[in-house]
Amino acid sequence: AERGWIAAFPAPALLPNTNGAGDALMAGLVHAHLLNAPLAEAARFAAACAALTLTTPAANHPDLSPALVAQWLDSQATP
Repeated sequence: AERGWIAAFPAPALLPNTNGAGDALMAGLVHAHLLNAPLAEAARFAAACAALTLTTPAANHPDLSPALVAQWLDSQATP
C-alpha cells in the first residue's frame, strides 16, 4: 500500500470560513482516485481543492472544478 505525507498549501492570513474545506479535500481525493491518479497526485489535487475552498466565505467554493484546481496548481508551481 502506498503512503506518505504532503505539506498543506499556505492558507490566506485571514480565513473567511473553514467550513467545507475538509469536504472539498475528500471530494478532490475521490475525484482523483476515480481517475486512477497516483496517490501523491491525488493528495495534491485534494489539498488544492481544500485550499481553494478556504479562499471563499461560503462553505463550498462556487467555481470549484477540475479546471480551476489545475489552473490554481499551476500558479503554485515554484520556478
